[in-house]
Order: sequence, then C-alpha cells, then structure tokens
Amino acid sequence: MGPILIVLLSAATLGGGTAPGLKQEPGADSPILLEVAGRQMSLDELLIMFEDQHQGHMGLLGERRELESLVERALDFRLFVAAAESEGFAEDEEVVQRVETFHRQLAATRYGEEQTLTGASVDREEIEEFTDRLYTLHHLREIGTRTRSAAERAAARLRAGEDFAAVCKEFSTLPSKLHNGAATLRIDQIPAGIRDWAATATPGDISPVAETPTGFILYQYESGEASEPPAYVLSETRIMSLLLQARVEELRRELRERLRREANARLVVKPEAAWFRDGSDQDGDLVLATADGVEPATVQQVRDALLLSEESMADDELVAEVAEYLARSIVDDRLLQAEAMKSKWADDPEILRQVASFRDKLLVTAIKAELIYADIEPSEEELREMFAAEQDQWRLPDQVETRHILVESEEDARQVLAELAAGAGFEELAEKYSIDEATASRGGYVGWVVPGRIHPSLDEVLFEMEVGEVSEPVQSPVGWHILKVIRRAEGQPRTFEQVRNKFTEKVLEKRKAEARAKWLKLLRERVEWRTFPENYDAALAIIRQRLENQDKAKETHPAF
Repeated sequence: MGPILIVLLSAATLGGGTAPGLKQEPGADSPILLEVAGRQMSLDELLIMFEDQHQGHMGLLGERRELESLVERALDFRLFVAAAESEGFAEDEEVVQRVETFHRQLAATRYGEEQTLTGASVDREEIEEFTDRLYTLHHLREIGTRTRSAAERAAARLRAGEDFAAVCKEFSTLPSKLHNGAATLRIDQIPAGIRDWAATATPGDISPVAETPTGFILYQYESGEASEPPAYVLSETRIMSLLLQARVEELRRELRERLRREANARLVVKPEAAWFRDGSDQDGDLVLATADGVEPATVQQVRDALLLSEESMADDELVAEVAEYLARSIVDDRLLQAEAMKSKWADDPEILRQVASFRDKLLVTAIKAELIYADIEPSEEELREMFAAEQDQWRLPDQVETRHILVESEEDARQVLAELAAGAGFEELAEKYSIDEATASRGGYVGWVVPGRIHPSLDEVLFEMEVGEVSEPVQSPVGWHILKVIRRAEGQPRTFEQVRNKFTEKVLEKRKAEARAKWLKLLRERVEWRTFPENYDAALAIIRQRLENQDKAKETHPAF
C-alpha cells in the first residue's frame, strides 16, 4: 500500500489551489479604486488590506456604501504612510531592522513548512500497527521533572538499581508521586518519542527521557494487559493525525540537526542562573551560543526571552537549563532564517506583500507616536479641571437590590399577587412558580441592579418603587414579572482619584481623535490623491460574483 499523504496546512500557504474566496491575489482585471502619492490601489489590494477587519462578514462589501467606506479608510491609512515616508520614518534604524526580521521569520516559517509538513506521510501498515497497539493498556510508574538534567539523574539512579518509590519521591513533580508514580496509559497517551519503547518493554525496563509540554518524563514498565479502547480512540483520522504529528516533529528535529551540523553550531559558554536574575553584573554581550554565518546568541538576548515565574527563577538548575535551551534556540532560528533567505521563499510574492503591509503598519504606528499624538498628554491640572466640569457624569448610579418572580402570563402573575395578598411569602412563591431557573432556587433573588442593565419596561417600574414594595405585573420579552425592592442605594459622587485611569483614557481617546482628524485634513490638502468612483460599479460586480461563487463552493464543499 502506498503512502497516505496528509498536508497539515492550507493549500494556499504553499501555493496550492483553494476554494473560491472574496480575497484574491491582485490581478490585471482588478479595478483601481484609489491613488495616493502616485501609488495606486486595486480592489484586491484593498480587500487584502482589510481582510482581518472584515473576517466573517465580507458580504457587506457587496453594498456601495460599504465599499465607499473601505476606500475612505484605505485613503486615511495611505495618507499616514505617505506622511511617514516623507518624514523619514522608513529609514529609521529600528523600523528597518524590524521589517528585515519579520521578512526572515516569515520566510523561515514557510521554508520550515515546506521541509517538514509537506513531507509528512504515513502508510497503511503504520496505521494498522498503531491500531493494534491501542488494544493494550500499559501499567507504568512515572517520574516527571521540570528539567532534563533532573530526569536524566533520576533515570541513572533507577538503572543503578535504586528503589523507584524513593527516587520518585525525590524527583517527581507529578501528582502521581503520591501513589509512587503509578500510571495506566494507552500507547496514544505516551509521548511519541518513546511509544516504540512502550510497545516492546518488559517489566522493570526504564524508558529514555522524553520531553512533554510541561517538562520531562520517564517511565518504569510494570506490565501490559489487553483492553478494548473507546470507539473514538480507534478513529482512523485521529490515528493518522497522531502519527503525522510524530512524523512532523521528527522531520523538524532532523532539519534542525542538519542545519546545526552544516554551520558548526555550538554552545560557547554554559549559562549560570545568576546571570539572569535582577542585579546581575554579568556582561549582556557575553556570547553563549554561535554558528557559522549567523549572529551569536548573547546573555542579554536570553534575558529578553526568559519568561519564568518568580518561583521558577529561584531554581538554579531550571534557570540554567532554560537559558541554555533558549541560547541554542536563538541560533537555531537564525540558521533556519538564513537558509530560508537563500530559498524561493525570500522572494515569494505573498511573503513580500505581507512584509510590505507590516512595514506600512509600522510606519503609521511610528508617525502617530512620534508626531500625531506627540503633544496630547494632558497635565494633572488640565485633567482635574476637565473632571470638575464633568463630575456629574461620573457619579455612581442609583442601585436597587431586588427579587422577582417570572411567569408566562399575566393571569399567572395575578394569581401570584393574590397569594401574596393572602399572606404567602415572596421567596416561597418564587421557588414555587418562577420559571427563571437562575433565581427561583434563591427565592427570586436577582441582586443589585443599576439603570440600563435590565429591560426598559422593568427599569421604568423598579426605580420608582419604595423599599419593601411589590409591583403590579410587568411584561418583558421573556414573560411577566412581579418585582420586589429589598434595598435602595442612592448614587454617590466619585472623586477624581477614584476614576483617574478611566477618565484619563477617555480624555486621551478624544484628543487622539481630534489630532488624527486634524492631520488627515492637512494631509488631504497637501498630498496628491484621488479615488475612482467610476470604477465602483465594476468593483461591486466582481465582489458580488465572488460572493456567489463562494456560496456555491460552500454548498459543494461544506468544509470551506
């Protein structure tokens, strides 16, 4: 039987065919809708530019007003880009470096996918063999650790004949240590790298150390027993996915090791935990790992990448091991990027488009931060003066603590009122009659309510009631309510200190909008631009045709 090839990424990623969609690569038949500073933008370029914002509701663009709005937003963005370019932001060293890094990372991702994902396959024999293995339950004892070195020490002591319970108690961080590491697993629950070991192990065997998402693990084999697995475990799709994941990881490891060999990648200095703690005087430029043809990994770069909790930072072994892993990984990433930039992916049109888009967004962010929003930060005095003028708007609203009984009809509500008038308790009747499952068991207790948080018909009645008062039946979209007020709390003024952050944020948002509008007005006067409304009808016709094609594709291929 030949291999069954499963590609784990969209065909579009590596240049294959896709289902018909609204967004397509710019083509000669894509009408021009905008020109700013000599740069034209076609319909397809605009759709690509705003694909994220329109995800899930691109059909709205079939209306002229939505297309016009899209063109206006693109115009504003392109005007800011043109302004940033004229102000020299495109030559800024940080901008240039970030764009180059993004280009390398994107090319490396595609190159890595090409080298691994597209080469991953499983055959029928592998599927059948794995399926057979699922009928065995493996009784094991496990030790999980946070570091590889700790796991290797534990394994060495076990192989030397030490008592498993004692070693487990000393090393394991898993809950199973409370039961001397006892675990019963199927083959699919065992890390891929040691599944073959589990399938052939005999009682007393110690497994190799395997990496897991949370650390490292090793097993001692106890026994195996035949067992019928649940039906979902035997799904061929699931089995192929598990085997392919393992194969992809194997191919990634082979690629990484090949690049390391070819570039003579090596650890120069073994990291020490103290170098990465606050107050360390270790030189950040000290090289930890290097390889031919790429920049080395330094202490400072590892510091920047090291994200450990305060508790973890106190563990010398863990910090040193993670630091070494990060140093090697930084060099690995750079080797992959260097290889990718020698491949076709460096000049792939889609990658270059994404790089250009990333660069434009950086420029807009930079000019907003450095120029447009540069002088909008209000002073303390200004903030307090503005707050004093708006203080009433920041009062805590009136609140009412309430219970209710919800029934289906006005007739039912009248019956409840009659029983209340006869002396029945409100809470008792709520539990007996209310169809609001969330509050009935609590005697109809709703809690504290502020205006605008419930249906207007209830708001209107509730906030006019006195403490202890029971309302007449009130209708809402979900039924008929009997309301009771437990307590009232009058709204209170809030001080500037209480709302400082939210008030400052509101002022800044207003000033940003004003500054943005001011700059756009100026740019529209000074930068050459034009729209092409004469092409809107053609653009709308293309959009509608693509939407129709998309709908047909969904009917034919529901997975799209």
